[in-house]
Amino acid sequence: VKIREERFPYRVRVRPILVPKEPIDFTPLVPKLSFTKNKQYWSAPFRRAMFKIIEEDFKIIEEYLRRFVK
Repeated sequence: VKIREERFPYRVRVRPILVPKEPIDFTPLVPKLSFTKNKQYWSAPFRRAMFKIIEEDFKIIEEYLRRFVK
């Protein structure tokens, strides 16, 4: 089996700021986010290494996470 070599020319250092203690359900956000266009296969964008999201999506995710992080 030949595995395709992937190259990522851009690297970004990140520091987690909102880390829930337990896993949380992401599915309530699916209808609210612009990058989950195909609601049946909503997880597809997360299978990529990195992708840019609009500020509105960021705020939706951030507000949702804040409910679970004290």
